[in-house]
Amino acid sequence: DAHGSDADAATKREAQSEALDLVEWGRRGVDEANRYLYDPKANYDELVIKVEVGQQKIEEALKKAPDLHTAHYLLGRCWDLRGDDEKAEAYWRRAIELRPEFGPAHYELGRLLMMRSHFLTLAPSDREQRSANQLEARRLADQAGKELEAAGRGAGFDDQVQRAVA
Repeated sequence: DAHGSDADAATKREAQSEALDLVEWGRRGVDEANRYLYDPKANYDELVIKVEVGQQKIEEALKKAPDLHTAHYLLGRCWDLRGDDEKAEAYWRRAIELRPEFGPAHYELGRLLMMRSHFLTLAPSDREQRSANQLEARRLADQAGKELEAAGRGAGFDDQVQRAVA
């Protein structure tokens, strides 16, 4: 019935609005954690606490609005700050899946893939493994380049430095 669908739409809009508020609170926590990295007295345990403050709000937002691309992007940043590249990558890929033109997710994914490529070239190995690493590093660098190109064409940058780099 029409009344039921109107009520459902209103409930969904309210959940979306609440989720956006939570994401903004969470973003502040993630940004604070990111700034903390530049504190000469920074330590990992304190960093994790700062990240968790934002991460909890963002996870709560996703419960209300599971397709909110910015929440997935920010959770990727949380996991990146905590050192879990695989989780960060998964959240950035989900953000891109939800909004393919979202440049910041492409930028972060490209940055992560480029770092992986670089680290593979530095890994100590025998001749056979070194050859395999070089092939994988090249593949990752190519994929990173595509992500960074997509970032440059994308929208959604708050950070003009990221926009310029992309």
